[in-house]
Amino acid sequence: MDSAAPQAIKIETLIASTAAVFILDPLLLGLFQALAVPRFLGLGLARIVQTLAVLALVFHFQKSLTVLGFPEKGLLKGLARGAIWAGLTGLATLCGFGLLYAAGVNPLALFRNPLPRSAVDTVFYFIAGGLAAPLAEEVYFRGVLFRFLRTRGFLFALVVSTTVFAGAHMLFSGRSLPLSQIAGGLLFAWSFEKEKSLWVPMVIHSTGNIALFTLSLL
Repeated sequence: MDSAAPQAIKIETLIASTAAVFILDPLLLGLFQALAVPRFLGLGLARIVQTLAVLALVFHFQKSLTVLGFPEKGLLKGLARGAIWAGLTGLATLCGFGLLYAAGVNPLALFRNPLPRSAVDTVFYFIAGGLAAPLAEEVYFRGVLFRFLRTRGFLFALVVSTTVFAGAHMLFSGRSLPLSQIAGGLLFAWSFEKEKSLWVPMVIHSTGNIALFTLSLL
């Protein structure tokens, strides 16, 4: 076992959390749809419920949430480090966009997301996709899945967790090759590995999504 590996996630924690994520998703979305809840408000609520369910399961099986990468006194430091990573990622992305423009490729066309038509739905879209979804996804994909796989080594955990992360987006979004999720999954896992705080990839994920959505307004 890698001596740098963090505290292990138990197999029962992984199984229960995976069931909660993938079973609750269609059930909650179907329920909110039946109740005529606006689509993106329902999506945000579903992600919040999923997050709470996974946190409850982790606490039940592990007796602590620190195993997920929540240091007991590391909130402000994690948020600050996440902001630094997000800023550097933004600068790198701008450089990449510049190179694409120079090559005659419009990067906005590659990363633009279709936005809702109404202003209210757009607000719910930003909240669900920019806050609720990154929180839920980091808790499960990095906090639970990556940490479970991490006992077999960083590279193994990086590749497998990113593959599952991208595959889940491909399954639910219908995209053939979710490039942004592949790049994001690698970045989120790497930052988590380096900083040992789940707050870091959460900040990067959230700010990255909000930035992509904002670009889609252009």
